[in-house]
Order: sequence, then C-alpha cells, then structure tokens
Amino acid sequence: MPKIDDRTVTERLPDMHAIGMYLEYAEIGEPPFAVMEASNAPGKALAEYRHRLNRARRRAVRDRMQELVTKVDTLLPQLLADVPRDSLEHLEDARVTQLDTAIAEIE
Repeated sequence: MPKIDDRTVTERLPDMHAIGMYLEYAEIGEPPFAVMEASNAPGKALAEYRHRLNRARRRAVRDRMQELVTKVDTLLPQLLADVPRDSLEHLEDARVTQLDTAIAEIE
C-alpha cells in the first residue's frame, strides 16, 4: 500500500499455526491473549491506515477549496471593477471562464 504520512500497513495475517495455537490455548483453559492480539493486529493496522487516508483526503480537498476560493475572491473584483452596479451587459473576458470553472468545481 502507498505510504501516507510516511506510514503504511506492514502487519501480516497470522499463519495457520498461530490459529491452531488459539485452539490449544482454549483446550487448556488459558486465555490466548498473545494469539488474539496477533490476529487483531492486521485489522487495527488497516483501520489506522484508513483513518490516515481519510485525513489526507480531507486535507487535499481543504487545500483545493482554499485555492479555488482565493481564485474567485481575486477574479471577481477584477472583473467587476469597471462595471456599473446596475449593468445587465454580458461580460466578455477570458477570466469569466476561469471564474465559472472555479465556481463549478466548488459546487
């Protein structure tokens, strides 16, 4: 799996011998904590990986949203600087397309 925040899943599934030991522990009435921990380790590692992946995804989306909002905040005043407030004319400017694209992506 690709690394996220310099971490990846390294845990392996327990082998059949370890699972067989679980049954042996059960036969003698002793709790097989070490075997249970080993069998749960891959699931815990995957849960942590999923958490890190979701956090990285949210960070990427947040950063992109900040870029787009900054773009809109910059372009809109530039486009409307010389336009009268009550004007109904259609703006003919290449930046209008950039503005439309940024707003569409935000939506």
